[in-house]
Amino acid sequence: MTNAHSPYGGSQVYRYAVCPGSVALIAKAPPQKSSVYAEGGTFAHKLAEVCLLGGHETADHMEGKTLKLDHIESEKTVDREMIEAVNVYLDVVWSEHSGDEAAELEVEQRFVLEVEAAGGEAFGTNDALVYQPGKRKLTIFDYKHGAGVAVAPENNHQLKFYAIGALQSHPEWQPREVELVIVQPRAFNAGEEEGVKRWSMPLVDIIEYPYELNLLIEATKRENAPLVPGEHCRFCPASTICHAREQKLVEESGFSGISLPELAEQLPVIAPPDYENMARVIAAYEQLGSWIGDLRTALDEHLLSGGKVPGWKVVEKVSRRKWMAADEEVAGWLELIYGVPPEESRPPKLVTISDAKKLLKDYAGREHYADAERALTTRFTIKESSGLTTAPESDKRPAVEPVAAEFGSVKLGALEGA
Repeated sequence: MTNAHSPYGGSQVYRYAVCPGSVALIAKAPPQKSSVYAEGGTFAHKLAEVCLLGGHETADHMEGKTLKLDHIESEKTVDREMIEAVNVYLDVVWSEHSGDEAAELEVEQRFVLEVEAAGGEAFGTNDALVYQPGKRKLTIFDYKHGAGVAVAPENNHQLKFYAIGALQSHPEWQPREVELVIVQPRAFNAGEEEGVKRWSMPLVDIIEYPYELNLLIEATKRENAPLVPGEHCRFCPASTICHAREQKLVEESGFSGISLPELAEQLPVIAPPDYENMARVIAAYEQLGSWIGDLRTALDEHLLSGGKVPGWKVVEKVSRRKWMAADEEVAGWLELIYGVPPEESRPPKLVTISDAKKLLKDYAGREHYADAERALTTRFTIKESSGLTTAPESDKRPAVEPVAAEFGSVKLGALEGA
């Protein structure tokens, strides 16, 4: 199997599940160049692969070394930022694998799904998986290096795709539990869990998902499969030539005077890129951009002052833990109870909460780490929101009342039990 990109791959399912016409439109879209962010993720995956295959628990030994990716003819020097992110992923994978001599670890394993409608074109690569025959547990790991868009594992099409690929490749495995794990340490809301999110896939999905996927792929192959704009358009390779998306944005903007010629008759016919039209849209954006910014500021001020706007709400910003005890007290506790040298916990100043937890892993040991981490969090940390912001109604965070939130944003570790 080559490194060819599957039109029905796991990373595409979330899009064509709601927009069947996107598969045919993407096939006619101009070729996309790899972005700096995409290349960064590819190199991070390569670093993780090298470490897992080499049996290395951390990527520290790779600092300053050069990674080469022949398929994109690029190379990159491994820096500390990449190492720290990949180390989180390595720790999660090795924690699942360590201590079980019968556990099977697979890294970057390619597979082809047996899905009739795909005709052999539904294939992908598992970042890593661990199967524990004693526990009859399969764990699928998906590493995300991106920082901007946080990904959840619950009912995640991509992870379910990978799980089915692993099971079809290993019919001898009979798991009672399939756990899907996303590791996204650089996510904006990574928090104290360092972007590690888990979800147990219902066993009924293992049976039903191939049939569901088959129906989704069949829908993409129908004549004039519909183009359905939405949040999934954000990273669609055909977004620049999709008139359905353009029409939706125009309609939602309320600018009834803007005319898009005969779009109703053209949709969902696929047309070649119209660069002149793109230029007109960009010119309009340049003129409207600052005004829209002013509108957003006015909207925020209204909502934050207690006003109501249909479709919008006030939410707390992402919470970050911070020390609530004096530096000396925390450093003294780490040294007295677990033998952490004060020069390591307080170089010129106290380490961050995440770094203190990493020190506990080294000094408390795996068997005592959970209790030690819980004691540290409960005794010395406090969790509070950094303030309020506004978000669309579709945002997963609960709405809060601006006035009430001023008195309820602080959460003590002892009260959370974490």
